[in-house]
Amino acid sequence: MISIYMMCSKMGPKTYVGSTSDVVKRRRHHKSKPECTSRILVEEYGWDNIIFTVLEECTAERRWECEQYWIDFVPNTVNVKKAFLTEEEYKEYQKAYRKVHYKIYYEANKDARKEYRKVYERTHREKINAQAKARREAKKNKDI
Repeated sequence: MISIYMMCSKMGPKTYVGSTSDVVKRRRHHKSKPECTSRILVEEYGWDNIIFTVLEECTAERRWECEQYWIDFVPNTVNVKKAFLTEEEYKEYQKAYRKVHYKIYYEANKDARKEYRKVYERTHREKINAQAKARREAKKNKDI
């Protein structure tokens, strides 16, 4: 069975609707690594002010239909995507999302990546040079 759940704040009107096959695991996941859309609630109100409620249980075949119903029905959802009716539509969405998300991440972290690359190359070059020097010393000692 699939559970359709809602996260809402005790202090404000915003809500998030999602679906999962394991409610306990999904709640733990939201708490430790909030998704982009659920992060809005957690950052704004804090985890202690979030209420996690199961709205409905349904079959895997009706998962996207039920989730979409609740996204449309519950007021003030922060959901940015629509639930999907087929797995193919979901996979297409994931591909497009990753492509856009990667581009945004790539642009936002361009300077940090350059700096990391410099530090990594310097550290790596020092390590390689030290290994080469050790090999030369060993060969030199062997030849004597």
